[in-house]
Amino acid sequence: MRSMRSVTLLCILFWGEVLFAAGTRCLVGSPKNQTFTKAIQNSTTPLMTQFRGVSAFKSQEGQLNGCLNGLCSEYTSELYRLPRNLNEIPKECIVTSMKRKVAQTSIECRRQSDGNWNFVRHSARSKNRPCMDSSTADYVHFVTNKVLSCFQGLSLKNGVKASVDVKMFYAKINNESAFNFSYSYRGGTGIGQLTSSAVREMNVINSKGTPGRGRFILDAILNSTKPECQDLRHVIADDMRFRYQKPRETIRTCEWVSMETGLARGLIYSLGFFSFLKNEIIGKQLRRIAPHAYNDPDILNLLTMVGYGPNGANRALELIYELKMHVRATSLDYVKNQLRKEKYVKATMNKLAELKQTSGDSCRLL
Repeated sequence: MRSMRSVTLLCILFWGEVLFAAGTRCLVGSPKNQTFTKAIQNSTTPLMTQFRGVSAFKSQEGQLNGCLNGLCSEYTSELYRLPRNLNEIPKECIVTSMKRKVAQTSIECRRQSDGNWNFVRHSARSKNRPCMDSSTADYVHFVTNKVLSCFQGLSLKNGVKASVDVKMFYAKINNESAFNFSYSYRGGTGIGQLTSSAVREMNVINSKGTPGRGRFILDAILNSTKPECQDLRHVIADDMRFRYQKPRETIRTCEWVSMETGLARGLIYSLGFFSFLKNEIIGKQLRRIAPHAYNDPDILNLLTMVGYGPNGANRALELIYELKMHVRATSLDYVKNQLRKEKYVKATMNKLAELKQTSGDSCRLL
């Protein structure tokens, strides 16, 4: 009798797991691995707690009921309490990007009871990566647009206000990780595929705690009175104390790729580094040498995109002279066409074109 009860119980558990898996549609990953859904359900981090409060998250189903009639982008500002005039990245665009296959190693992080991280590496061929379903996409959507809203109009140096081209930022993150924040390999870590050099510029450049040249951007967020920036303070408040320099250090990896803290930190540092290059390195030089080109936002964004790529800011600065931007007679249309042919920019735009072919008109940013 006891044996039969055991068999019956095992059958119930098996079929329950199968039914749960069948009811979970993963954009990426395996329905058997619900690490991300469990994090949304149970994490006590401020952003996740806030998300549950504003998104009508149904923990017992592992789903979200936050999009009215499926029209996510039309109700984001009201639902997530973001400014109504925010030029956002719609959820459907994030979903479209997530479906793109990115052949990289991913890291599954789980917070332990003692506060430390435990993580598992999944190869590009792994069949047990954590499931990224609709609830994951909604949380990524929520955090991404909160970071964007914080940066738009953020007071930087010398009276400069940060300005983010949403389509350009979307293209960059789609190229780097396709919004899969758990990706990490030797060329970069997390949602923005940050490198050690970028992190050092944004935080500290050595073990003595000497601030990097872009540290002022993190300080601007910490000192901002914007509600969206205040919601992000807890993510970066202790970064100077931790002296983050190498995002791929084993002891710190989950601080860059976990859903709880890595997603937001990766977005803050990625957008911060992009803003640092745009305003402090490339923009300053372009404004001094070719003010007419500086006043064309497309040229400045494209040059910054080059600077974010593997050849760095030096390549972007070289192009100012190579394309004769300092010569007033040089056609700005010619300059833009040439910048789009740069390897990193071209790869970024090609991946956007791939999304357009597979998604049709579902994402208005394509």
